[in-house]
Amino acid sequence: MRLHDPTPKREKTDLRGVWRFWPDPEDVGIGQGYQDGLPDEAALTLVPSCWNTKAGLRDYRGAAWYEKKFYGKPGAGVLLRFDGVCYYSQVWLNGQELGTHSGGFSPFWFVVELQGENRLVVRADNRWGKWVLPGAHEFSVDWQMYGGIARDVWCEQVPTVFIEDVRIATTGSGKMKAVVRLMNRHEEPARVPVALHVSGETLAGVEARLDGNAREAIELETRIGNPRLWGLGAPNLYDISVTAGGDERRTRIGFREISYDGPALKVNGGEVFLRGINRHDDHPDWGHAIPPGLLLKDIELIQDMGCNAIRGAHYPPDELVLDLCDERGIAFFEEVPAYQLSVEQLGSEQTKLAIRQMLDEMIGRDFNHACVMAWGVLNEAETQIESERARATVGELADHVRALDPTRPVTYCSAVRGEDDKYFDLVDLVCINEYLGWYRGTPAELPALLNRCREVWPDKPLLVTEFGAAAIEGFHSADAVKWSEEGQEKFLRETMEILLKRKDLSGCFIWQMADVEVVPERAMQRPRTKNNKGILSGHRCPKLSYWTAKRLYERKRKHE
Repeated sequence: MRLHDPTPKREKTDLRGVWRFWPDPEDVGIGQGYQDGLPDEAALTLVPSCWNTKAGLRDYRGAAWYEKKFYGKPGAGVLLRFDGVCYYSQVWLNGQELGTHSGGFSPFWFVVELQGENRLVVRADNRWGKWVLPGAHEFSVDWQMYGGIARDVWCEQVPTVFIEDVRIATTGSGKMKAVVRLMNRHEEPARVPVALHVSGETLAGVEARLDGNAREAIELETRIGNPRLWGLGAPNLYDISVTAGGDERRTRIGFREISYDGPALKVNGGEVFLRGINRHDDHPDWGHAIPPGLLLKDIELIQDMGCNAIRGAHYPPDELVLDLCDERGIAFFEEVPAYQLSVEQLGSEQTKLAIRQMLDEMIGRDFNHACVMAWGVLNEAETQIESERARATVGELADHVRALDPTRPVTYCSAVRGEDDKYFDLVDLVCINEYLGWYRGTPAELPALLNRCREVWPDKPLLVTEFGAAAIEGFHSADAVKWSEEGQEKFLRETMEILLKRKDLSGCFIWQMADVEVVPERAMQRPRTKNNKGILSGHRCPKLSYWTAKRLYERKRKHE
């Protein structure tokens, strides 16, 4: 579900809806031949969905199977696409294994030929481990490890030569550089005209030549005069179409420049302060598979409270979220789920390659979204420990992101006291997660900590990317004790009043928008098995803190 059709000329088959479903706790499915069809007694389920929202499977972690029959034109070449399967998946079509994929939040696809009646089988697995992202340590991650086909599935017919991907870099002066990736799925060489159209006007074109069964990247450059710039609260977008023979890809872009040389973060040359909040793709009834109407409600709630920025914690969101942010002028900080890695994991070649794959997929999907302000490569790793191998990993990942996208800053979020972090020199933004007043100390200690950070990192933009306190919805206390709504409100008010007055900060992000489910390993730390730091309940009912955050962010906005 998008706000525009990226491939309007392709005939599509929507594979959402009713599938057959079979949990496999003993992991015997491949040996039992489930790839050729599930047992007769398999239940029915809906896709997209997460099995942990089903009765009896709340804490199920393991393998489960899905099966869908659909009809197609025999011999038709199609692109079979999955927008997100949590977390490890294997796919078979008509008994033929198509491939595997790791990571639950990025799309993957296969180019295949259909039969008349087709049987699509998927094995999903949501187990985690030391070397399996996003798993971290003995407590796993701090959200529910939902399993299942959590995002859309469809197939679409593609011509012999089709457009795999289009990435368009822009500047504030109106320059555009489009990289068009083509695929020839037949053995014979091919030639196709490739053209770039802006708001219906053709501005650049070239003839592409491809060998048989080959891919080719074509570059097109042009510019438009006096572009309407995209900025915070100024969602000026341009409709872009790229054609290649009989195929077409559409996208939307914004002309804008992000600069970060020195202590200020700037958009289009002007300093910005990001009034932010962290948000998980999570809902008590839907898990990661949140319906479009509820995604829209989330963005409306966030905008209503005066935010101009969202951090996607801790993985790429449903792409509809980014469409909505593009249309509303809301900045988005996006990161991969490399969560709380030990220094040993950080120095591992296996971990590095897994993170790199996720970065490739995240940036590949979301490059054209004007709202994306920065790419994050880690969250709360052991970056306080100096390690030659870990330093090499962070540096290689940062350089890899810059090679993929030189137009945006790269960063990571650190839970280490900022002056003690060893690797911030390798990235562009200093982003710290700090909970003074909750886990330790008081908010009054925050100015001294930020002063030390600024002394150590005087020439980089500084952001507080997490701060917050937990409150159990409906628990009240005249003494504002911990876990009460009054205690959370007091913490948030005291912390925000400090942060919003700082002239040397480029933004702050409340942790978090709404309460989220957590894995069983965290249950003893999280009342009601939730991370209760939301300023909304899981069902989006405001706590006291919501109104305080709204008042303080609105006051900040009026004084900007």
